[in-house]
Amino acid sequence: MADGNSPNRLFLKKILYRIDFQFITEKIQEEVYSFITETYGDAFIEQSQELANEIDVEIDATALDHPRFNRKSQPIFIFRQPKTDDCDGRILKLGRTFCFLELDLRQSTMGIQYFDWIAEIINKLKTYSIFKLTRVGLRKFNNFFILDKDKDRLNDIFSIDYLSAANCAGFELDNFSHTQVYAYEDYQLRFSRNYSSGNLSNAARNIENELGHMVSFDFDLHTASDEMLIALSVDASRVLQDMNATVCNFFNSVIKDNIVEKLNAGEDLSDYNVIPF
Repeated sequence: MADGNSPNRLFLKKILYRIDFQFITEKIQEEVYSFITETYGDAFIEQSQELANEIDVEIDATALDHPRFNRKSQPIFIFRQPKTDDCDGRILKLGRTFCFLELDLRQSTMGIQYFDWIAEIINKLKTYSIFKLTRVGLRKFNNFFILDKDKDRLNDIFSIDYLSAANCAGFELDNFSHTQVYAYEDYQLRFSRNYSSGNLSNAARNIENELGHMVSFDFDLHTASDEMLIALSVDASRVLQDMNATVCNFFNSVIKDNIVEKLNAGEDLSDYNVIPF
């Protein structure tokens, strides 16, 4: 499910691929922008540019005073495709030190291997001798709602104790934010869980002003290992696929096996009173 093979998606519909690299020239940035436009321009209906501040440090070895910090604007090229019933939402940004692709996938899969998009951009960047990767990351996250009266069903979905609440008479868990960091080979994975409460209305489900909860969880896998960055430069598509599989495996470890099977079959977990976000 987490790797996009399910005919329908319920969880992990929001994805972020990001690469960071040493500063490239404006000319290289513009040439890569032209490459993205030619290769993937038809996948976006909007293109724009914004300016972000960058800081240069000027050091004079003969001076006794502190280094001078120069602020100037850095152009960032933006490609945007809003999410619709027929198309995934996509935002791609290219700066002079980073590139990221943010996805908001529709429920019915479009069958696009988005990691290949980032791989092709890396392949273009590595044709320039100045290019050097410094970090790569993949984040997958999602939210859903559940009514307070159904919150015990979370124990039927997660193989971990998602709420792990204190059992004290008169006290009701209202919200929490919890992050764990795991080491895996040359990667680190941040596993975050969030839970918040409020009144929920949903006409389609005949819910009006009932106490409910938003359940949020995400997986942020990243590395700055020289070995992995070299491997990414050699075969970006394979490394990104491996990262995707790693996140998928971790996801499968925190969700019960029968739920994973249902998700892989495209079920919406309505039997567990899950309300998609």
